Order: sequence, then structure tokens, then C-alpha cells
Amino acid sequence: MNTKFLLLAFSIMCYENIRAALPVEMVSSPVTVESTTAEEWITVLIHGVVGLQANISFTTLFQAKRDLTEGTIYEKNVLELREHPFLSMIQPIGKLGLHPAKKNKNWLSAAYAFGALFSTMERICKIHRKNYFYTFGWSGLVSCKRRHCESRTLYTQLSQKIAHFKRAGKNPKIRLIGFSHGATLLLNLADIRNKEFSQDSFSVDEVYLIGLPVTRITSRQAHSSLFKAIYSIYSRQDKVQKLDIFSSQEFSSHRLFKGRVPDSLTQIELRISAPLRPNPLYCPPSFMRGVINQSPGHSELWFFGWTQTSYRKNLNMYPLPAALFAPYLICAAQKTACKNIQIDIRPCTERALLRFQNSYETLSIPFLSHKEYTDLIKKAFTFHPSNPQYKENFLKQQTSIVMALREKGQTMDAF
Repeated sequence: MNTKFLLLAFSIMCYENIRAALPVEMVSSPVTVESTTAEEWITVLIHGVVGLQANISFTTLFQAKRDLTEGTIYEKNVLELREHPFLSMIQPIGKLGLHPAKKNKNWLSAAYAFGALFSTMERICKIHRKNYFYTFGWSGLVSCKRRHCESRTLYTQLSQKIAHFKRAGKNPKIRLIGFSHGATLLLNLADIRNKEFSQDSFSVDEVYLIGLPVTRITSRQAHSSLFKAIYSIYSRQDKVQKLDIFSSQEFSSHRLFKGRVPDSLTQIELRISAPLRPNPLYCPPSFMRGVINQSPGHSELWFFGWTQTSYRKNLNMYPLPAALFAPYLICAAQKTACKNIQIDIRPCTERALLRFQNSYETLSIPFLSHKEYTDLIKKAFTFHPSNPQYKENFLKQQTSIVMALREKGQTMDAF
């Protein structure tokens, strides 16, 4: 009797261990964060590097590695092109300094479009916030010293903006969204606070790091108490993120924060899967059937689809920048205690799959409905430069920048 009981108990234990090792798909409730009152948020959009690809040479690489860009031809070219109006039509970028993202009747503003679509995504996720969108423009140069100085400018202008709101009887929360080295720049705020403004008491409620090249320096800065919550969003298809050889003594940068990471940090890998068109001449492996990986590349994380060269026109999310999915990704991440997750968005099935680090478990959650997703894309097309209200100015500025680049022996691949 005892022997049979022990054999039965042993069999149950083996079954449970085998089942735990197998992938499990769990179905969860919709991803929403209900809020009864509209909180006020200052949201600052910080662009990445400008024009490095067009100025690539051994001289430029040496100058950037040694941080000796001041007074160089590279600096002159970038600062000239940095102020060209065309850039503000294809990505969320503004003039140097902190400026509101305003709507212009006959002028396509990618920053305004980003803000409008971002707010729409929040409403779909049942997040009720009153957003004040700003851009912080910086030089766009690959220079640690220059970024540090411009971080000080961001800090002082942001503190002044917070003080202005408080004088008006408002107490807004702060959210900073940085792309690529724009994310590096905003993390520099930790050192600026620690060394120069330690007496200040305000904090940054949310930080979104989009395609950040992770280094030892940024890993240290992420531990700052200045940042209440940090979300690092990256894509495995982003080949540029790991190519930063300039910002530290390491040979390359990384996608992930490793080692001892702060409790405030959540790392989210964004994956986008689209239906795979059947091919009668080729039968793919079973794990590839049904969907194809359309995860965004570096530029596709931040730029709109109407940029000329760096955005694939066959993407399921065209013409959206992937950073617009951030409200959904963060709501989904908050449903789990895991701090390192992959979120596989599948618009065709109105679902998203959550996979967790060191786990075989897969959690299936609702994504936007087909109507919500197509309405979001339709709204993005209202800002498309083919619209009559934008077309004339867009073509004029496009021609202007092509001519300016041609005079320097460059092409639109610069951006």
C-alpha cells in the first residue's frame, strides 16, 4: 500500500515538473489602466543624433571617439542641417531648447502629430491624462561633452517650466521620452542633479528610453533617485543600438541593462508580428508559419513612415513610429511583476503575447481591436504630406534639403 502511494506521488511530481517546463499560454483581461480624473502631465520629446551617417569618415570617427568635434567640418555640417525645417516634418524634433509642440494649419509638425497620436493611444488604454507636449532640441552631435552641456540646458529649462506651472496653481507630473542618444542626454540629468542642483526636490515621474545604447555610464545613471520609473523599450531588429563605440571605453554598446539594475527599471522588447503571405514554392518551418517578424529598426522606432529612406513601406504599422505603442506596452508590463519582458504585438489577431525572462510562460492579452488599430493609422494619415494642406510646403522643404545635401556631397540617407 505504501509503495503504491509513493509511486503515485512520484508520478504526480514528475507530471507537474514536466508541465512547468512546457510553454503555457494564459489568457488575460484587457490591458487598461482606469483613471477617473485627468492628471496633468508635461511630456518632453528628445530626438536622437542628426546626420552622422552622411559625415562618416575616418576623420569624423576619430574626432567623435576622442570627443574633439568642436570647430570641425562635421560640427558645421550637422548644425547647419539640424535647423532645416524638413527634419521637423519627419520626426518629433524642434528648435534648440524646450518648446511646445504646436499645431500649424499649413505646416506638417511631426511633434504635434506624435503628441496627438500618443494621446489617442492613451485613451484607448483608458488612461485619462491632459498632456502638454514639448520638444527639447539639441545639437544632435556625437559628443559626450556636448550632450552633458545640453543636459544642463534641459534641466534648467525644465525646472523653469515646472515653476511656471506651479505659479499657475498646477502641479503636473513629468514624463521624458528620449530616442537613441536623446535618451542618453536625458539620463545625464542624474549627474546634473547630483553635482549642481542637489537642493532641488522635483522628480521625473516617468522616463521612456527608446532604442537607448546602454553603456556602463547610463547603467549607473539609471539608479538615480531623480527618476521614479524607467521603461527601456528596444527591438531586436534595431542594429544601430549596439554600435555606439563613442560614449564609453567599451568596444560597443548594449541593448539591455545588466548586472544590478534599479527596481524602478522595466525593460521591454517590442516585437511586431504580421501575417505571412503563403508561398506555394516554399514551406517554412512550423515555428515560422502564420506570422513574419516585422519588428522595427532603429529609425522606425521614432520616425514617421513618410521619411524617404529609413522606413519600410510594407510594415503593418506604417506610417506609425513604434514609440507610439509605449502607453500600451507599459500598461501591459504593469500587469506582471517581471522586469524584463518581450511583448509580441499581433494586430492581425487583436492579441499580444507576453514572454518573460527565464520563463517558458506566455501570457496572451488583448491588443487594440481591428477598428481601433485602423482608426489610429487613419488618424496618422491625416498628417501625411500628401494631404493638400501640407503637400506644397513639404515638397518645397524636401527639395530644399535635397539640394543642400547635394552641395555637400550627401544624400537623404543622412537622416
